[in-house]
Amino acid sequence: MTDAQNVLFKRAASKQPDKASGTIAFVQNYYSPHQHAIFEQMARSGTDLIVFYLQSPEDEGRRWGGACHKTTYTVVRCPSFAVGPLVFFWLRPEPQTVVLLDNNPTNLCMLFWAFVLKLEGKRLLLWEKHIPDHFKPRVKQLYQRICSKILCAICDTAIVFSDMTKAYLRSLPTEIPTKRMICVVPDASGPLVRRSGPIRSFGYIGAGSNRKNVTALIEAFAALGEADVSLHMAGMVPMSVGAAERIRWWGYVDGELREEFYRSIDVMVLPSLADPWGLVVNEALQRGCLCAVSTACGSAELARSIDPRLVFEPRVRDIEDCLRTLLSLPQAEIAFLREKGEASIAPYTIDNGAKILSTIVSEEIANERSNGRPHLYHG
Repeated sequence: MTDAQNVLFKRAASKQPDKASGTIAFVQNYYSPHQHAIFEQMARSGTDLIVFYLQSPEDEGRRWGGACHKTTYTVVRCPSFAVGPLVFFWLRPEPQTVVLLDNNPTNLCMLFWAFVLKLEGKRLLLWEKHIPDHFKPRVKQLYQRICSKILCAICDTAIVFSDMTKAYLRSLPTEIPTKRMICVVPDASGPLVRRSGPIRSFGYIGAGSNRKNVTALIEAFAALGEADVSLHMAGMVPMSVGAAERIRWWGYVDGELREEFYRSIDVMVLPSLADPWGLVVNEALQRGCLCAVSTACGSAELARSIDPRLVFEPRVRDIEDCLRTLLSLPQAEIAFLREKGEASIAPYTIDNGAKILSTIVSEEIANERSNGRPHLYHG
């Protein structure tokens, strides 16, 4: 674990979350279980918050799920360009602090809201997860960077989720202050499985798009030529590839089938060409698996804190070398890495995430009051 991570988690463990004064409004693209869990914990700890979910259920093939209808916090679901939320911000005085989102496809909406809300005297924080991403077309990168830079110029503080996100902001460049948040997932449904024995199975769970670099993982695995080593692929339709007899295709997994998938692998491999974090790394570490992650993923910092050999360049040869290294490790070293992985993921909890996020917002409000400074557009 890095020094910065140690400081972050010690702060979370040493205090109850600061209760922000007044209502806090968060803007999100879509409902997701891990974000919902953080908001729920914040609300149960006394934070008065409203969350705006901007996309419809069909966007990006996502589903809202029943949990979104049973929340301790207030939920507003709306299309991103609807005037309802805008009127809400103007007519209801409680949300003096608003956390906007820097993410496609709602960039233009966020820019519009940022200008209007700043004129209203709101304190604006920016939920930032972008990373340096050379996989995107240049025109899209330019559009994204322009939007990010304008949002950073209007907002007071950026909430960042990885070292790569901080690097992205530095590259704009921008002078916006940053506060570090952590990426977390709900706890595993069952007890931690403490594995023993050598590494003989690798796994991947996620989409099969080019961005995820799945074909490179499969090519690297096929090049191993190990008859007793298997690769488990979940979350996508089967592909016609080599070494088919040593690859198991799970399809979409959820609930107990998802738990069975994790029990079937020794190492989760995330070979993405660009990934803001990769929450499956958290899930796998929670369940006793090791994780090998590409340098293009935000979660590389977590894997690197366990052992630098768990991080690789997202190229076939480099993936293959990483897999071979893991297969060759003696059993005592594997046991040590598993213990270190368990200790490294332990602080990445919903409770700690909620405490850190609550504290970030509360400190921003306290700093503004102690400085006694007016908002930018209020003289």
